[in-house]
Formats: sequence, C-alpha cells, structure tokens
Amino acid sequence: SFYGLAGKKPTSIAAVKRLIQKLQTTAQDSIEYSWKRLVKGMSSNRKSARQGFAVALTEVLTQFPDINVQDVYSLCKEVNLPSGHVSQKEVRDLYSGFVFCVSALQRSGKFQDVALSLEVVKDLLSILSKKKLTIKDVVFKVLLDVIDCIPSENIVQVIEIASEELKKGWVQCS
Repeated sequence: SFYGLAGKKPTSIAAVKRLIQKLQTTAQDSIEYSWKRLVKGMSSNRKSARQGFAVALTEVLTQFPDINVQDVYSLCKEVNLPSGHVSQKEVRDLYSGFVFCVSALQRSGKFQDVALSLEVVKDLLSILSKKKLTIKDVVFKVLLDVIDCIPSENIVQVIEIASEELKKGWVQCS
C-alpha cells in the first residue's frame, strides 16, 4: 500500500518490498498506475513521505526497465513544479517533490538519454535561480549527480546551458 511508504524507515522499506512483489505479478496498467502515483506523491508534506516514495520510485524504475523515462519526467514536471498563485510552503513542497523525483530517476540509472539529461540540468538550474528557495543545497547535489551521468563529450552542452541560465539571472540583477 502507498500509505506505508510514508512510515518510519523499517515500515517504508517493507512497504517498498511489498509493492515490488505485488507489481511483479500484475498487469502493465498496474505498473503504470503505481509509478504515476509515486510521482504524484513526491510533493506530499507528510513526514517521511518523500523519502519513501522516492525509494519506491527508484525500485519500480529499476525493476521494470520498460517504463518510459520521458513519460515519468514529463509527469514529474507537470505535477511537481509550481504554476499560478501558490503559497511559499506549497512552492517548497512542489520543488522538493520535483528534486526527489529527479533523484529517483538518477539513482535508477534512467538518465541514458543525453537530451533528457540536459533538459533536467536546465530545469534544476532554473530552480536554483529562485530567490527564497530553502532547499538549494539539495537541488545542487542532485544537479551534480545528474551532470555526472552525462558523457564527458557532452559537457560543453552543460556549460552552454549553465551560461544561458546565468545570463538570465544577470539580466534580472541589472
């Protein structure tokens, strides 16, 4: 059950194991429902929910390699990035959910597509540019983990993206 994922560490680990065992004997639509539910749950502010959901998503992505990583990332952006008028607390929860989701994708080894990795780098740099963001250190750590997945021959593209994002911030400062 997804509820158990938000429990203390032994409870959430047991819940992840049960989820994986259940999914190994179910149809593809149950697997799709599960990864979507996990992505949507990342921005929960329940105690330990993000950690449990992130571990579960990492395991689901690892155990079921046919899951389309672009679909997962698209849903992550759709449900975990703020849009419209939201409170500062909601912004923090949404950005935290986004970062935990990206971290799960990275830890599952799903960043094989350079174009997707570069998109993630750009999105994380954009988040880092926000003024009152209290989770910048976590965002920066995940950003470095994603960059580490990018082949060295593509590092110039990372630098170009970073340069463009820095220019945007510099214009705002002037």
